[in-house]
Amino acid sequence: MKRILIPFIIALVFLSGLRNIWYSLPFRYIDLDEEILNRTLNMSELTLHHAFSIVSGVLMIVIAAGLVKRSYVAWIISIFAATISIMGHLIHIHTLTPFYVFIDISLILLLVFNKSHFRRMPLKNHSLRAIFYLGSAFLVIFGYYQISIQLLDQSLNISTNGIFQVILLNGQANTMQASLGIKIFNDTVLFIFWAFIVGAITLLMGSNLNRLFTENPNVEKVRSLVLKFGFNPMSYLSLENDKLYFFSKEVEGVCSYTIVGNVMAICGDIICSEGDANEFMHELTQFAEENALDLLLMNITDDYIHIYKNFGFGFLKCGEDANFNLSEYSLKGGAVAKVRAAINHAVKDGLYVKEIDMAKEESQIYIKQMEQISKNWLMAKGSPELIFMLGKNNFDAPYNRRYFCAIDSEDKVNAYVVFNPYLKGYIAEITRRDPNGKAGAIEMIIYEAFMKFKEEGYTECTMGLSPLYNVSSNDNPSVNEKVFTYLYDHMTQLYDFKSLHHAKEKFAPTSWESRFYAFKPKPFSIPFASAIIRSQMPYNVLELIKFFIDTKRKEMR
Repeated sequence: MKRILIPFIIALVFLSGLRNIWYSLPFRYIDLDEEILNRTLNMSELTLHHAFSIVSGVLMIVIAAGLVKRSYVAWIISIFAATISIMGHLIHIHTLTPFYVFIDISLILLLVFNKSHFRRMPLKNHSLRAIFYLGSAFLVIFGYYQISIQLLDQSLNISTNGIFQVILLNGQANTMQASLGIKIFNDTVLFIFWAFIVGAITLLMGSNLNRLFTENPNVEKVRSLVLKFGFNPMSYLSLENDKLYFFSKEVEGVCSYTIVGNVMAICGDIICSEGDANEFMHELTQFAEENALDLLLMNITDDYIHIYKNFGFGFLKCGEDANFNLSEYSLKGGAVAKVRAAINHAVKDGLYVKEIDMAKEESQIYIKQMEQISKNWLMAKGSPELIFMLGKNNFDAPYNRRYFCAIDSEDKVNAYVVFNPYLKGYIAEITRRDPNGKAGAIEMIIYEAFMKFKEEGYTECTMGLSPLYNVSSNDNPSVNEKVFTYLYDHMTQLYDFKSLHHAKEKFAPTSWESRFYAFKPKPFSIPFASAIIRSQMPYNVLELIKFFIDTKRKEMR
């Protein structure tokens, strides 16, 4: 119920702001004769009504954005703005006054009863800047006072009417018949004043995420924790530069995340020992609650599901991982006939597999070729490379990644695969092939790399997730499962889920391991779906459109 009520409150604040501004507009830049005044208000009441309406309207629109961010300051100001709105409606009684007052009172009550939802406090440096903006706003008013008294029109008599009239009315009550230039000057000052006020409010409504968890990440510390506790094949993605980090204060543990709206989207499982998982989750959920964040763990295994359940998470299957038991895997049998044939073809074409030592100077010739293959691959793909849940080449910072190339007799790289480590083995994270290269190169790399890892004592490897594959858990799927299944079957133009699955299926994995989204609070909702998509998109909508246009232009040349 609360997840429905909060958007309703925010929409009501926004619409109330538009309503109040609308009612303040008609009398702004016209000369009012006695007939109009007799049908409406006297001059003083009209000016006051306009002031209350415009101020409360602008405040309500600005703070609606703050309420979306669950700002406590926005909650306070929204109650204040709704109170001003009530006063404005009571100044001018008309047939709709009871209805408007009822709406504003209802809004105040809804905000009061849902106070716990709006708990984000402003950052200290934002508060200091907001104080500076407020001081600047009142300096503008003081300057206006001096100019009005000394240069423009002493009849404004602002000293008599007081600073309150300057702020809200800008001397209008005595300048309704003034020249257009004077009116424009008055309104310009008023605009500057309220621009500073709105700027201060916006700062106070800013995000208050504790910078301890988001700045100056110790990558080496993250890497050591990943190598020690990273059982999820996604764990090594925590070292990518698009991640923020939450470190436990009480135990050894970390998780990597990004913020999308009000959702803290986490890459894979939490990274800690099983014995410390409860303590880590207690800290994580407390952090999320203090900062008014929903939690979403993406592409988790079933290892810690029992722990997440204890903390009230819901679950939704997101696909299956193609896993390989290295002690059993071979190229025998009909299931891998296509892979076997592709490898035989590559061997006949003179390809061989070489692991590149990124630290050696002589490897630079291969790295440059891999970089060019990657650029060509992106151009042919015709869409931007996804982020967050997908790894990068990281040629300049390889760390523990392994790089395998298929090289021909002319020492030319035909394809390469980047493998990321996890506790049991390696995941084939990046696969790139030269469009003009020899067939079978990728298949050859993956099989020979698997065999090398087996020799080194690793027990498992994976080719990663087949997104949305086999997500229906039973004969009576949920609405979300039906949506995921539809996307898998029909949305191939956006992302070819089926082709990706078939590319992995031909290797005949030993098993398909289920992967899940874990989310809190339940149920799965639009903000979570948005976080899944937006966290992995490198561009916003306008940038994405520009990318597609630029790509099409290059293709047409």
